[in-house]
Amino acid sequence: MRVPKIEFDEYLLNEIKGICFHLKNINNKTKTSIIKKFHEKCLKLKYHPSCEIFFKDYDYSEYLKRGKYLFNKERGIDTKNINQLLGMIICLAEISKKKKRNEDEEECYNFVFGSLWYLGNLEYYINPMKNISTRLNKENINDVIQEYLGLVNEIEIPTFENTLKLIDFIKRRKTQKGPYPYVSFFESSNRIMTDLVILFGIKMLLNRKIPEIEFEEYNVDFGNNNIQEHDIIVKGKWGTYLVGEAFNVSKSLFKNKKRDSIKKLMKSQLNLVNQLPQSNIKAIIIYNNDADDNDFIYKFDNNIYYLKVDINEYINNNIRRNGI
Repeated sequence: MRVPKIEFDEYLLNEIKGICFHLKNINNKTKTSIIKKFHEKCLKLKYHPSCEIFFKDYDYSEYLKRGKYLFNKERGIDTKNINQLLGMIICLAEISKKKKRNEDEEECYNFVFGSLWYLGNLEYYINPMKNISTRLNKENINDVIQEYLGLVNEIEIPTFENTLKLIDFIKRRKTQKGPYPYVSFFESSNRIMTDLVILFGIKMLLNRKIPEIEFEEYNVDFGNNNIQEHDIIVKGKWGTYLVGEAFNVSKSLFKNKKRDSIKKLMKSQLNLVNQLPQSNIKAIIIYNNDADDNDFIYKFDNNIYYLKVDINEYINNNIRRNGI
């Protein structure tokens, strides 16, 4: 019976979080039974069908020879790809299973086990967005934008011999770098375009593009995090409150996306009315300016603000200023 292949961006991220949690808590005083369970968890990861891409070039003897050279006391992990980091963890787990270890195995195990805290950076490789601030204000907005665009610029786009190869890459092949590595180029692009609407839209709000909306800091959700109820939430001073949705869509999908966002925001507004005066509750929808043909930058309609973001203008400005 063939095991169905799971999208490893979801499965692996949860597994990496579990591994990192244990890594941060393991030290020389940790009980042998706990270490054994940790190693078993790592080996289970190796044989999961959704993770085969990471271990297709794994070779125990090779990792045994080079294990300690993946680390550097000054720089931490001396490698730039998650395959090597996961491979080193698997090598460590396989060594731990041996009842008798030769000299190389003992040396490798002792060295890597003493450097386990380095491997805690694994989560960054599968989720680079972890280090991007979700609290945006005037002091950090430009730095966050540059950091984000830097991640986007890391995405490698190969050349293709024909159009079908390009289509297959966009739809099926997984990116190796960027804000959302190990998801399809198509999915990564969708998330990135929405993130840019959020980043540049918040920058516009911080610059008082809408005079009636004035907050010092905005809490946002990037990608498909869904950590908070809305893409944008602000609890301001004096009991003011802002809820917002953001998206980047084509003209054909705009009306449906707008309708869904309005419905979601109105529900939150009704819930908040029981706690705050209506005048203290603001709602906003931020979206790409080419999603409709209406000629405005912002407007207020039925208790909701609408802000349009010209992604290309902001990106071109950043390229001119910073060369990104």
